[in-house]
Amino acid sequence: MPKAERTILSTRPLPAALLLEAAASGFVVNCLSFIHTETIEDPALTQRLRFLATEPHSVVFTSMNAVEAVAAQVRQTPHWKLYCIGHTTRALAESELGLKAAATADDAAALADRIIAAGEQELLFFCGNIRRDTLPVKLRDAGIALEEITVY
Repeated sequence: MPKAERTILSTRPLPAALLLEAAASGFVVNCLSFIHTETIEDPALTQRLRFLATEPHSVVFTSMNAVEAVAAQVRQTPHWKLYCIGHTTRALAESELGLKAAATADDAAALADRIIAAGEQELLFFCGNIRRDTLPVKLRDAGIALEEITVY
């Protein structure tokens, strides 16, 4: 009797190797993008990101889309202290930007707590034009200056 297959719905495209690995383990993965995002392509933003990469900053990424948008613009390994939500976003940021994360957490509130505990005073937050308020509100309430840079 053949092994029953289980179906997984991914709301983001996945690498072919991962799809093959899932299939070998008896999983069928359907990839359907429910949200369409576009990287902001603006010469002024590109110039700013490249300049920021030359300076020491503490930065936060809450999505893989933001990591991909920034990584596509910077030409060198940034001089940044990195904070990320989620292990996948962290792994992508470390890989694409050549940085090691100072802290990561599974959700915005927990990441904000780690950033506050680290004593950060200023952060750059790379984000999309639609995002949740949890992280920015909690950091600002703690007196941390947060500059939001919309990259997608």
